[in-house]
Amino acid sequence: MDNPQECNICFTAFDDSEHRPRTLPCGHTYCSPCIGGLMDDGLLCCPSCRAHHPVTQVSQFPISYTIEAFVKKMKSDGAQQTRSPRKWASLSKSAVAGSSTQRGVKRKLESLLDEEKSSIITMTTLWKDVNSQLDEYDGQLNDWELEHNSLLGQLNKLEKRQFHAMRLLRKEKTKLQNIKKDGNEALKQLENVQKMINTIKKPHEYITAIENADNCSEIVERWYQTCQENFPDVETITFTKKIQEITKAATAALAAAETAYNERVYPTAIPADPSSSIMQRIKMYTTPLKQMTIEELFTMEQPTRRLVEDGKVFGIQKIGDQLRSSRLTLENDKLFLHCLLDKPPPLDTHTIQVANLMQTAIEESTLVFLELCWGGSSRGRVYIRLELDTSLGRQFSQLCTGLHGQSYRNTSFIQVCDKGENGAYMVGGDYEFNNGEGGAPVVTHSNEERYRSSTKAGVLGALWEPRSKRSAQFFITTRGNRRDSEEERRDDGRSNYDHDYDDRERRHERRRRGNDERNKKGRFTVNRIFIKVKIKITLKIKVKITFKIKVKVTIKVKVKIKIKIPNTTIRFSKEEEEDTKD
Repeated sequence: MDNPQECNICFTAFDDSEHRPRTLPCGHTYCSPCIGGLMDDGLLCCPSCRAHHPVTQVSQFPISYTIEAFVKKMKSDGAQQTRSPRKWASLSKSAVAGSSTQRGVKRKLESLLDEEKSSIITMTTLWKDVNSQLDEYDGQLNDWELEHNSLLGQLNKLEKRQFHAMRLLRKEKTKLQNIKKDGNEALKQLENVQKMINTIKKPHEYITAIENADNCSEIVERWYQTCQENFPDVETITFTKKIQEITKAATAALAAAETAYNERVYPTAIPADPSSSIMQRIKMYTTPLKQMTIEELFTMEQPTRRLVEDGKVFGIQKIGDQLRSSRLTLENDKLFLHCLLDKPPPLDTHTIQVANLMQTAIEESTLVFLELCWGGSSRGRVYIRLELDTSLGRQFSQLCTGLHGQSYRNTSFIQVCDKGENGAYMVGGDYEFNNGEGGAPVVTHSNEERYRSSTKAGVLGALWEPRSKRSAQFFITTRGNRRDSEEERRDDGRSNYDHDYDDRERRHERRRRGNDERNKKGRFTVNRIFIKVKIKITLKIKVKITFKIKVKVTIKVKVKIKIKIPNTTIRFSKEEEEDTKD
């Protein structure tokens, strides 16, 4: 059972100086020197779970103050055992026995008192430090509150001016309605006078009609003069227009500021270093991650090149509130985008949107890579050229980058088929169960797409039909068929992602079922075990001529089975003879 007080690599007890405990993102804890020894080319492989973590320096991993406190507590409990009641009783008896023993007890008591004084001083210093941080944080909160009140006052001032403009408009509208009412009454009088003029029959009616017409004309002239004098109200229209322009500018600036803020990425999900102060954490959470452009990255001039070489550039993808990141590395003047992980990038790094990077990368190159690891370390890469105008090509690319969450990361090659024979291939890609039973498609496949079959060495293909529930599984041919290779050299068709699905699926399914049957009978397991079978047939014919011809046929079958397991070789042999007579 692991001892929580010591490092599981060097078995040295943790302390608060050289062998400080540090916790990896996977949750396992080791001492600082051992973590430094595990770093290899910007990566660290956890000895317990084999998880890989990008790292540039040991201090990147936080100190486990919980374990440090636990170790101190255990040491303190060990020291307290010397102060048990029995010890105190023995000390008391010894004190009575003689003055020399009393002096020894006194020295021990003074030593214990000094330890307590030191502990009190340490706790007092810690209290002062934390209290100082709280005071500073309180001052920062007060400053923010004052700033908010100031901004709110400006908004209230603008709001009051808006209400004043609306009151002026309502007043102007009321005056307008009253004048329109007076104008309608004047119009009715004009219509009545018009009817009277049209119905005049007697001479004395002319005088009455003329007087009424003069009165109506005066009323309309006064109404017209009132309109000219009162409309528009200069104060109302100028103040209203001014407030409208100010409000529009303020809302436009607010929208632009909000958009700019949303485009920036803040490390809200990054766990803070427990040793950092409150103000340092405030600065960390309120400082946006540094953004890098596509042009800066692809021109690869200084200091961008130095940042990439030092592991200071990460691709990011934001899905809701979750921030994902992927490493960017430079090898042989080629830029490599690693698989996206469900964690934010480290602090003090430059970032670039993965979507923009993927779009440019697809236009420039369709090369992907699989990094092979075993024994706790990276052993090499397999580079694959894809054609992304096919759904299978796009699916393989997305599973390499983890663009939609699922990826080939931490999956295994689950089987080697036809080893040593023409057309031998390796099977992988089960990102769901890692046993050959999963690998659901992550893109929609068209019924109209057709793919060519090939057994040429180095060819990547889909193991199952594109619309299968396991279409994400793939195979890589390790030993080609000479005849197919010659035919491919004469063929100008593409062969990046191919398949004769029916034939290979039937053969692979028969092989898998046969392996399952043998496993059930307890004979042997073919997964990760290489079996060589040699069959030797000897045919002997003896002819003896008498009155009848007798033919004696003896068939001798010799079967040798050789099973290779790491560091172990098991051999089986069996001979059978069968005589038949005709």
